[in-house]
Amino acid sequence: MVVGVMLLGTSCGDAVEPEVGPNTLRLELGGNREPLQSVLQTALRTSAARGETNRIVPLPRPVVQPRPKPPQFAELREGETLGQLSQRTLGTWTRWKEIADLNAITDPNTVSAGTRLQVPGD
Repeated sequence: MVVGVMLLGTSCGDAVEPEVGPNTLRLELGGNREPLQSVLQTALRTSAARGETNRIVPLPRPVVQPRPKPPQFAELREGETLGQLSQRTLGTWTRWKEIADLNAITDPNTVSAGTRLQVPGD
């Protein structure tokens, strides 16, 4: 029996995926591992009693892609500049150019109050 064990929250480095066959058991351990370790030990003892060769191999950690953040929007207030909008939404006025670029604004003086603008979502 080949047992592939993945400990969630740990890195298995350059572990190689074991060959998969009818006697392959794949476990992903996370949270409270004590009950799972007991099950694994029982399975290995049972397999050994049948004369099977047992191996425990680490499995590589799955690659989890982060979800893209949804775009964020803000409305330009009466008398507000892109710098002030940047300060209000991003915490610094210096990022006004990012807002302008994100919204294809070539002249910041032409943006009217009430315009809904996308702001960087960080």
